[in-house]
Amino acid sequence: MLEMRNYIGTLTTTHHFVKDKDIMIANLACCTPEHTVQQAAEMMVRHDCGEIAIVESIENLKPIGVITDRDIAWRVVAAGKSPTQTSVGDAMLSNL
Repeated sequence: MLEMRNYIGTLTTTHHFVKDKDIMIANLACCTPEHTVQQAAEMMVRHDCGEIAIVESIENLKPIGVITDRDIAWRVVAAGKSPTQTSVGDAMLSNL
């Protein structure tokens, strides 16, 4: 792992650069495009996060996009759509 430090006065910022092969995530929060936006939002609350990975299927965990709390606010709530009737696939970012 490479590390870069910037010293500005008494403030210190440390950036860690890792390769994707070095990352291991246990219990990754993810859902499929078929889940509802409400289910994704509930998952964000349970995992205390603002972004959930979207995978092809529960059997095939290939990432195909993400959905963020901002996506839900802008693309669903502000657009007057129902979170219980809108699928994650209709609200997610998909250009991975």
